[in-house]
Amino acid sequence: MSSTRAKYLFYFSLLFFVAAASWQIVCFATTLYVRHQPSPLPSFVCENSSYDFGDISDGQDREYTFQFQVNGKRPVTIQSIAPGCGSCIEIVDFTKEPISAQKSGQATLKILVQNQRGNISKAAVLKSDDPANPCMVLTLKANVLPLDREVQENLQQEMPTLAPLVE
Repeated sequence: MSSTRAKYLFYFSLLFFVAAASWQIVCFATTLYVRHQPSPLPSFVCENSSYDFGDISDGQDREYTFQFQVNGKRPVTIQSIAPGCGSCIEIVDFTKEPISAQKSGQATLKILVQNQRGNISKAAVLKSDDPANPCMVLTLKANVLPLDREVQENLQQEMPTLAPLVE
């Protein structure tokens, strides 16, 4: 009798294990399916919301274009871009018309580095009508190197009222 009972217990445990494993597989497959379906709500995604120019010389302003993609079924509109510091970042251009689903848009920002030294990080805030992510911070970084003496002397001869750029 105990061997029959052990046999039933073994088969019941095996059946339970197979059922549990099957349920986990079904749940996992459903999760993967749902994740890969386009959402009805838009999702505004920036591949890289920060860019580092590395070493640049004082006065060499640089531009960078951020790329955005819209996932979902509804278009997204960039409503505005506001610099965190009005005199350090300039908004050159951005996509003003609605960006359709599965399409991309862009925003070009310029970092102004005159009379700055060392590692700097400047930000701008992008506002959109994306309900999940209405604000996005875009950051430009650089290590600003001082001008060499010869360039500074030439600048001072051309414009003697300029304050010294290199100490």
